[in-house]
Amino acid sequence: MKKKAIFLIVTLLTVAESCMMILMGEKPEYQVALGGSIYVLTFSLMSFLFGIYAFFIMKSRLPEKYDKEQLIGFVDEDFMSFSLNVGGLRFHNGNWPHIVKALQDWCIVTLIVPPIIGMGVLALKITLWGVLGVLMAMLLAYLTSLFVPIYMVGKKYE
Repeated sequence: MKKKAIFLIVTLLTVAESCMMILMGEKPEYQVALGGSIYVLTFSLMSFLFGIYAFFIMKSRLPEKYDKEQLIGFVDEDFMSFSLNVGGLRFHNGNWPHIVKALQDWCIVTLIVPPIIGMGVLALKITLWGVLGVLMAMLLAYLTSLFVPIYMVGKKYE
């Protein structure tokens, strides 16, 4: 319950950061950078949606078939067949609680960081090509920061 409250507080903080960023971008000298900053917020939106799943929908215990069979990959058949596949990692109830915790922690961090980066894009008045570079770097960092901790925690408790 405590983690859910933290997620909701961080979500509100992210909304406040995003509003500050958009208000800052209203000034004429920031208009070019504002578009890039808004694209950066897409990462927060994805983290929010994934956080809703990780905190409120995701099961804390896997069905028995994950313990009996050598299943590589998780499929939530009750929720739109959501799947999570991390190459070479077997999911089971021994490592699942740690994986869920890693996902929840990741959601909290990746919710709050993109608006800060977006404000940096605005403050530095980064132009179109610079914004493209920032977005590519963020995409790489975003995905790496998701799968590497899941893999490490999953392997530790595998």
